[in-house]
Amino acid sequence: MPRFTKHSKKFNPHWVIGVLLLFALLYALVSIVNHLKLRTYALDLGVYTHALWQYAHGEWADCSIFTWPADNQNLLHDHFDLYIILFSPLVKLFGSYTLLIIQIISLLLGGWGIYRLIRTYDRKGWLPILAMICYLSFFGIWHAIAFDYHSNVVAVNLLPWLLLAIRNKRYIGGLVAVVMLCISKETTALWTLFILVALLFDYWKDRTSRQWIIGYAVFSLLYFVVISMVVMPQLGGSSRGFWRYSYLGESMGSMALYLITHPLQALRYFFTNFTGDADYNNLKLEFWLCCATSGMLLCLFKPNYLLMIIPPVLMKMMSCDAGFWGVGFHYNVEMAPVLVVGSFLVLCRWQQRGYHQGASMVAVLSLFATLATSIYATNHPLTNIRRDNVCLYSPDHYRQSQFDDQYAKQLMEMIPSDASVSAAAPFVPHLCLRSNITLFPIMASMSDYMLVFNDHWSYYDDTRVEFQKTIADTTHYEVLSTNGTLYLIHQR
Repeated sequence: MPRFTKHSKKFNPHWVIGVLLLFALLYALVSIVNHLKLRTYALDLGVYTHALWQYAHGEWADCSIFTWPADNQNLLHDHFDLYIILFSPLVKLFGSYTLLIIQIISLLLGGWGIYRLIRTYDRKGWLPILAMICYLSFFGIWHAIAFDYHSNVVAVNLLPWLLLAIRNKRYIGGLVAVVMLCISKETTALWTLFILVALLFDYWKDRTSRQWIIGYAVFSLLYFVVISMVVMPQLGGSSRGFWRYSYLGESMGSMALYLITHPLQALRYFFTNFTGDADYNNLKLEFWLCCATSGMLLCLFKPNYLLMIIPPVLMKMMSCDAGFWGVGFHYNVEMAPVLVVGSFLVLCRWQQRGYHQGASMVAVLSLFATLATSIYATNHPLTNIRRDNVCLYSPDHYRQSQFDDQYAKQLMEMIPSDASVSAAAPFVPHLCLRSNITLFPIMASMSDYMLVFNDHWSYYDDTRVEFQKTIADTTHYEVLSTNGTLYLIHQR
């Protein structure tokens, strides 16, 4: 067993490569296997992959997959995500797997960034590699890669590189990181602002760093205000997620005013179930406990880092959609770099004060606590999760339980590449590299082909009725192939 002391030899880089390769395999077994087994969905992988295809073909991406024509708007109205434009050329190489591959690579780069950052504080010990493993195994990351693709999952991996650039006084590199963070999503710009305000506590006495950080913060604030309050409304309004907070006010300004004038009430929302539905009791408590065992307790010794989590926690806990509150989906990924970096900076400080063995022991305990938390959060948490999506060690993860996935792939191969399609959610990500693709039953009557199955959950209440009407209408529609569960339907 290695000795965790200040006299340890320089860390062998082969360990870093080995850890990154191990997690690359584990992430692929979650994310890529889900896509292979048709457990990725129209929202959000299908929408963003279709956007890649549209941008790559010189078109503006729209919301046509999940909105009716009368409501159709530019996709940037939904979230001002410029990553999709930047990544769009890659869709010609990697097809429907493009965004999943990018997401995995970004997480590995984020883990490497954390290693590089902590290594500037502990050049000969094992704290950097332990920090990297804690980050890559954080519970929020496992759920994020198990639930399609989201650009904020890519963006959070820039945080350690921003911190490293500022620490090394490479301010142009820091500016690049700030810009890249902001353009991932309008809400990420607000998160970046809080990150930079928190960093002022660490760098206030360094005049040059302080000035750059203030400049970064001003840019982040202006970007958030201009995009959220000027550009997006011009595209058709604010994000479609705005309704989740409408009980606070009718605009961002009125919401902010409510939070300022009712601070105790706002604080209560961070911890309590205000929906009146007992099924959601303790979801917030579960989230806080998982954060506590994944680095937050140590961050109490570096409280400025806790400022960084205010925006993502605010958006989680104050949503009237309780699906945001728990440990599932991608709504916890921003916590990962903040809590891991903050906790290991505390350990590095202890080490610098001479508490070498104590810091090393706590680091190992923190790693085991993080791993145990992730195992709990991916097995049977209180939060409603798609367990077969995330449990890579379960046999159920490697098979599709709802329908015959091999037969579904055969049906998809029967659809011409230039045909318009309306399909059930699991098939949209595999059929979206075309001009016209919608989520059934949107525009079903105007589509050349429909690929659906007879008992599936949908975003739309009338899905089952539309399905039954379609297969009964033999005058206008022909069932090309079916196994009694899956139906490939062609418009005559």
